[in-house]
Amino acid sequence: MKKLIHKYKKYSAYKDSGIEWLGDVPKDWEVKRLKYVLQLINDKTLSLNSNKLYIGMENIESYTGRYIRTENEVEGLANKFKINNILFGKLRPYLTKVYLAHFNGLCSTEFLVYKTNYPKFFHKLMLSNSFINIVDSSTYGAKMPRASSEFIGNIPLAFPPIAEQTAIANFLDDKTGKIEKAISQKEKMIALLKERKQIIIQNAVTGKWTITKGKHEITPPEKLKDSGVEWIGKIPKHWEVKRLKYVSTILMGQSPDNQYVNDKKHGIPFLQGNAEFNILYPNAKLWCSKPKKISNIGDLLFSIRAPVGAINISNKVYCIGRGLCAINAINIKKEYLYYCAINFKIDLNKYITGSTFEAVSTFNMRNIFTPLPPLSEQKSIVNFIESQFTKIDKAINLQERQIEKLKEYKAILIDNAVTGKIKVN
Repeated sequence: MKKLIHKYKKYSAYKDSGIEWLGDVPKDWEVKRLKYVLQLINDKTLSLNSNKLYIGMENIESYTGRYIRTENEVEGLANKFKINNILFGKLRPYLTKVYLAHFNGLCSTEFLVYKTNYPKFFHKLMLSNSFINIVDSSTYGAKMPRASSEFIGNIPLAFPPIAEQTAIANFLDDKTGKIEKAISQKEKMIALLKERKQIIIQNAVTGKWTITKGKHEITPPEKLKDSGVEWIGKIPKHWEVKRLKYVSTILMGQSPDNQYVNDKKHGIPFLQGNAEFNILYPNAKLWCSKPKKISNIGDLLFSIRAPVGAINISNKVYCIGRGLCAINAINIKKEYLYYCAINFKIDLNKYITGSTFEAVSTFNMRNIFTPLPPLSEQKSIVNFIESQFTKIDKAINLQERQIEKLKEYKAILIDNAVTGKIKVN
């Protein structure tokens, strides 16, 4: 990253800003407190039934300042803002929610609204890591940390003459736009790679591909038969289709009770299904002192409520909550059943009930169908999937590392440009 920054020229002369976080700044730049160059606008109104667009914290993308439109109407007090005002998110400022308004509207009171004659430069400055770090160091409140407008108003800023402000803003618009485009392309590649994994699973576990010696080829239509199950479709003629209850034992989780303790020395870790269940949590917050429903190492843990369909293979003994069931494979390879179970949500969708949160019943879970090839083919399928996933995961990791480097370069570029460490022509 330093090599990329070093290609840019520096200013001919610098002076000590007298501010630790700014350090030396170009000689002809001014240093003033924010409140003397940006005007805080405190124009509030009720947002109910307003015909103006409303911006909440969720509408501004972190680190980029991009506006993400959603259909939302909020009843309560809101800040008014106008075109070219800067909206700065004071709640959890480390999220870097800073927006340069492109329309007149209303916003959450968690935004501070600033007016300036030269908004593009100061928008970039307020997106910089250096500025965000200073603001974040001042926050108060443990659960909902906020920065005060008084503190922000007293932050010293260094800024150049107007012509240079424009040049720096245009330079950063161009460079960060190209970086964000590159990041977007890599994110699309990651999405395609993840989609490829799903295609591999679907075709391998249903026999659409014949797996031999680590390679695959499309199974000829004449060797297929109708499974009678929507998500499975056609399968090889020598395969079977079985209900889950005939190839496994299924243990449903227990309801919460007073047997939970906060001391892991006196119980088994309690695990509940949730949206991030594809990652098992190593640090449980609750332990069950007298567990009734226990999963064993190697059991498939399947979430049957809020949400339905999240799955993992148990890495230790758990006391499982009501939102989970533990599936112990019998006469079927557990790894093969795991890849089949990734698709169970497709079939379970028609049985989901509940208005507050989605859920499926024990009956539905026990009676879901799974394809059942001979054991030798199950092993070949699992080995094939895992070998393909190793390659795909390596490609995904490469893209993710490149994205992190691009984000790092973008942050360093903004910091150096808005503080005068590099000169923009």
